[in-house]
Order: sequence, then C-alpha cells, then structure tokens
Amino acid sequence: MWIANQHAAFSLDLAGGGRLTEILNLARGVDFIGSAPNLKTPFWRLTIRRKDGKIVTVDSSAVAQPKVSHLSATGVKAPGVSHAKADLEWPPCGVPECQGTVTVRADLFVEADSPMLNARLTIDNKLTDAGLWSVEFPSSRRSARPARSTWPCHAAIGVAAQRVCRRPGRTLPVGLLADAVCLRDLRAVHAVSGRPSSRMWSEELVAPGRRRVQVSARAAGHGQTGRRFRHEPRRRVRPDRGRLVRRGTRLPPVGRSQIWMSKGPLDKRDDMPRKLRDGLVWLLLDGEPKGVVQQALAAQDFLGVPIGIHWYNWHKIPFDDDYPHYFPTKDGVADAVKTLKDRGIYVMPYINGRLWDIDTADFKTVAEPACTKDAAGKPYIETYGSGQKLVPMCPTTTVWQDKVCEIIDGLVNKVGFNAVYLDQIAAAGPRQCMDASHGHPLGGGAWWAPAYWKLMDRVQEIGAKKGPEVFFTTENNAESYSQNIDAFLIWNPRRPEMIPINAVVYGGMRVHFANRVHPGDSDMAFAMKVGATSCGARSSAGWRPSISSPRTRTRRLLPPARQGADDGKQVPGLRQDAPSAGNRVSGKVSAEWYGEGKVEHTVTWPAVAGASWLAPDGHVGVIFTNYDDRPHTIDFRRHRKPIN
Repeated sequence: MWIANQHAAFSLDLAGGGRLTEILNLARGVDFIGSAPNLKTPFWRLTIRRKDGKIVTVDSSAVAQPKVSHLSATGVKAPGVSHAKADLEWPPCGVPECQGTVTVRADLFVEADSPMLNARLTIDNKLTDAGLWSVEFPSSRRSARPARSTWPCHAAIGVAAQRVCRRPGRTLPVGLLADAVCLRDLRAVHAVSGRPSSRMWSEELVAPGRRRVQVSARAAGHGQTGRRFRHEPRRRVRPDRGRLVRRGTRLPPVGRSQIWMSKGPLDKRDDMPRKLRDGLVWLLLDGEPKGVVQQALAAQDFLGVPIGIHWYNWHKIPFDDDYPHYFPTKDGVADAVKTLKDRGIYVMPYINGRLWDIDTADFKTVAEPACTKDAAGKPYIETYGSGQKLVPMCPTTTVWQDKVCEIIDGLVNKVGFNAVYLDQIAAAGPRQCMDASHGHPLGGGAWWAPAYWKLMDRVQEIGAKKGPEVFFTTENNAESYSQNIDAFLIWNPRRPEMIPINAVVYGGMRVHFANRVHPGDSDMAFAMKVGATSCGARSSAGWRPSISSPRTRTRRLLPPARQGADDGKQVPGLRQDAPSAGNRVSGKVSAEWYGEGKVEHTVTWPAVAGASWLAPDGHVGVIFTNYDDRPHTIDFRRHRKPIN
C-alpha cells in the first residue's frame, strides 16, 4: 500500500506486518531506503516489562496483517495505488510469557502540500501481568550504501557524521533537532515531532544494526498493567535533500513556535544583558581567587573587549565531590568577585544542576527520598573523574528545587556573583524515575523538562530581584530548556564535520557561547575552531583553560563590529567548510585538531570562511573570517534563491 501525494510516497508492506519498505522523493526520483536486502524490519516494536522484572518484546512482523480503513485516494500516480490517508489496525496479539493482549493502531496521512508523512501509534494494553516499557516507532531500513550515509546529530552546533553519533540507549528530552535522521548520502529522511510543545518525551535514537534505524519513546507509567499509550505528538517523516539538514530552511517556523521559544526573539527581549547577547569572550579559570583575578584582568587588558570568566573550584570541596554542599567558599572569593565586577567582568561560578553525592551525611535523610530511582527502587548512580558515586536528583521534588534555589541565593546575594552556570541540565539525559512518591508518571512521559522549567523560573526570580544584569547558563544545548535559561555553553570538542543546525533554526532566539580549544592546538587550529564557529554558528569566542600565553590571533578573530549579529539568523549563502560554486578563495590552510586529549583530525580548509546572516530589520550581512596570517581574496555571490 502507498501513502503519497505529488511530493513523496511511502510504501507499506501489509503482508509483512506493515513495515516501511520505500520512501520516495517523487520530485527527484530518490529512494531513501534503497535496494538493500529485505531485513524484515518491523514498523513498530513494543518492549514490555513483566511484574517479575523480565523484559519481553513483540513487533509488527510477528502479528497478522493489519486491517486498513479510512482510505483517502489521492489520484497521484505513485508506483502503486496511493492514498493520502489510512488507518491500520493489527489484530489483538499475545505477548510472550504474558497474560492478555495488546492491540496496536496507526493512523497515517501525508500533508496536502508537503512531502511529510504524519504517523501516530495508539496501543490498547490489556495485559494483566505486564506493562509497556518503550515503543519503537517508526522503524526503517537504512540505505544499501551505509559507508556514504550521513547522520545529522544534535550534539554541539550540529554534526554531519558518517556513523550514528548517539550511543544505543542514550536518552534525551525530545526537541525538534534531536530526532533528525539521515539515511543516504547527503539526502535525509527527517523523523521529527509534529508538535513538540504538546508533550515532552524521553527518547533515544539507536542503531542496533548497520541498516536499521528507529526512534524509541519511553512510555509513561513504566510497566503498569492496563496503561494505554498514544503518540503525542505525532511522528513526522519527511524525505528531502541534505541541504535541508545543513541549512534547516524549513525547520525554523516549527522550532520557533514551540513553548521553549515563548519569550520570542532576542532583539525583542529586555530580560537578558545586552553584553551577553552581543557576545563575551569567555575564559575557563580555576582555583584560588588571587590567580583568577590576575588572569582575568590580564586577559581584559590584552583583548580590549567584554569578557566573562567561568570559575571552577571556587569552593573548598573537591570537584565532583560532596555535592551540593558548595559553601563555604575559598577565602577571598567575595572580594575577588567584587574586584572583577568593578572592572565590568562577568563572574560565573560552576555548580552542578543535577547531582548529590551519596557519601554526604545528609544523603540518606534528605536526598535519598527525592532522588531518581530505578525499577528496583535503588538510586541511579553516576561516576565521573572524581570516582565519587553521584546520584541525579528528581527535578519534580521540592527537596531538589529548594536546594538549588538556596545555592543560587547564596551565590548571587551573599557572594555577589552576577551569573551562575548550572551544569548538565541541557546535556545529561533524563532519568526514568520509578519513585511513585514523587507524583510524576513512572518512567517516561511529559514531566522531566517541565520540572526544570519550574525550577529555573524560581532561579530567574532570584536573579531578577538582584538586578537585570544577572543571568544563568547551562551545559550544551537541548532546546527544550530555552525559555528560562539565558545561554548554553557548547563545550563539545570541535570537529570539522560540524554543521550549524542550531544557528539556522534558533539563530536570533537564544545565545550559545564558548569554544572548546585544547592547550595542544596550534595557533592555526585555534583560529580555525574559533573562527569557523563564530562565523557560522554565532557562538561567542573563548573558553580556554588559561590566558597565561595569550594568542594574538584572538584579537584579530573578534569581529570589529557585531551590532545586531547575535540577534539575527543564518540564511542560505556561503558554506563555512568549503567554497561553494561561485565562491572562490585564493588559498587554503591546514592544521591538526585536538579532540579528547589527542589529535583526532587533520583539517584542510579554504583560508577564508563566510556565512550570511539576516538581521531583524531585514538587512543581510555576510561575515568572513580569514584563518591565515596572510591576506587572501575571495570571490563570492549571493545565494540564488530569495530570502524569506
């Protein structure tokens, strides 16, 4: 059976349980699944947990052919008879080693003037001794040419990688960009949430085989008997060219309409310091107040631009140890903060926004009742460089919300910091908390991100009472936290295949900052990393481990005029990694790039990078960066398509 319109066609093998066998872009004659051998990939797969804890699965390939209803003919001459809409219902099916049945229904339709398949799964659960754990839908085969497949991932600015970048089983709060899936070459099939604002899911992108892809939603009410499941929002699958991924030209209207963008464009907001919007040079500093002050003032004198310092280990406790008991501070911290603020420097301390150390004296009595727990009722444990056992707290609990606000109040009102960094909130995945006493649905569902919204609203109230110049930031860039976190620190190691997905979709709507540069990077590698990111992704420069040997390039890479730049959005124009047709550069540069402690890439690029940015007033600016010490010429022309 075909679901199709004049733009795209989707083939379902009903005899094979309804699996998705072809995804065609009719305008370009491209099959996004290709001619790979039939791997019998099911259309959906249910993971079910019995009361005794055993996990079993059932999928569409093991169920009889679905009944089709509500067909709506299109008249489109797809490879077969096509319909614009169809509902599929599989017969009630038993589950291995379980009592009762589940009934699965899918309603599918293509939008009138778009190559977009909308799909929703509804599951009636009549099991008496088991409940839904997770739902994989939709599933599909990859192209027969996996070596040339490109996967756009949400990490950092955006990555076009030659393999799946997410580890199997890693969860994330669902957003618009988190679900993009690319199946062949630089062409893409997008599987995105239709209305991400309506619910928040914990989801994962996994690739258990070289040619199989699925997006998995964790069911609310993990393992509860009789719990019904319904995809809200719908899943949306769209075949398009890789250009859609690189530029995201159709995603901004959807992304900017979500609840996490409710405060509107940066140029219309008065709740964020102008210096933060325009861009600060950030320094990663550590340790004793005297040394921090000396390095910060030296950097300010050298650079001659607004700077901020991200201060680690300002507290007496070791790093990643004894959290969240950050007070008292090291001697002299309050005086150092005042000195730096008097010089116009933003001083932003590190705290963790998720973790409580299990070894603290008050863990058992205070924290354990409010921490996240697994199905056995045991706290989830995370370990990092310190080796300490740290427990992620449940953000729905009053205990954790009050504790974070207590820390923020001490930092802002007692020590005097004018910014605070809360680590991990937009980076670490939500835990599937199974503690019923917290009042949220067990496991998955719509509760994790909204709980942090509530927490950050309280944090912002503390800052607002202190003054309009106080702001709050977090790690990385999960977009579902954008409405009440002021800026996002993109710390991931820079990679040459990065693409500015975030800048295209959310440019002018939120602030990204920092560039992770390794101390072993050469001057050229430093210039390439910072220049490319600042040019193409509008991330503020800096976040270096020290300023003891400042680089002259830093001053040259800072744009001499940035008025309105961070209020704008990127539009089709010049590529940052290579000259497109009509954009010719007179030379190239090359450098070895450090990643996680070692050289991971040897990068050769044109010496000049460029990107086009649309300002709120409608003007288009073309930003260029010359990575080299020598001057270079570039011939370029504007994109042939008009800018909307």
